[in-house]
Amino acid sequence: MAVLKSPLDTKYSKFLEYSIYTALLAYAAGLITSISILGLAHIAMLFPCIYLAFKTNWKEMPKSAWGLLAFTLAVVLSVFINFEVMKTGFKPALKAKYFLYGFLSIVPFYYFLTSKLTQKRKYILVGIIFTSTIIALIGGTIA
Repeated sequence: MAVLKSPLDTKYSKFLEYSIYTALLAYAAGLITSISILGLAHIAMLFPCIYLAFKTNWKEMPKSAWGLLAFTLAVVLSVFINFEVMKTGFKPALKAKYFLYGFLSIVPFYYFLTSKLTQKRKYILVGIIFTSTIIALIGGTIA
C-alpha cells in the first residue's frame, strides 16, 4: 500500500519524524495516565497531519479510514438534523474533530511505523506504555 505519492526526502522529513515520534511518546505516556499529555500529542501531530495530507495518495487509503471519515460526517450531520431537539447546541459537532484528527493521523503514523521506527524506539515506546500502566494501576489502587 503506497499511501504517500512519493518518498519524503525534504528538508522537513527530520522534523516530521521527531514530531510524530514525540506524539507517539505522548500517546504512550498519556493514554492511561493524563489527558493533558494527550493534548501535547495533538499539538505534535498537527504539522505532520497537515503536511502529509497534501502528499497523500487518497485512493490508496484503507477502507477503514474512509469508514472513520464517513462516521465523522455522520456525527456532524446528525447534530444538524437533530438541532431543535438538542439542548447543548453545536457542542457535539465539535467533538467530531477528534475523529477527523484520527483520520488525518493515519498517514503520518503509517509513514513513521513503516520507515522510521527503529528497534530502540520500539523498546522506548513499550517501556513508556508499561510504566504509565503501572503508574495508573498504583494510582487506582491507592485512590
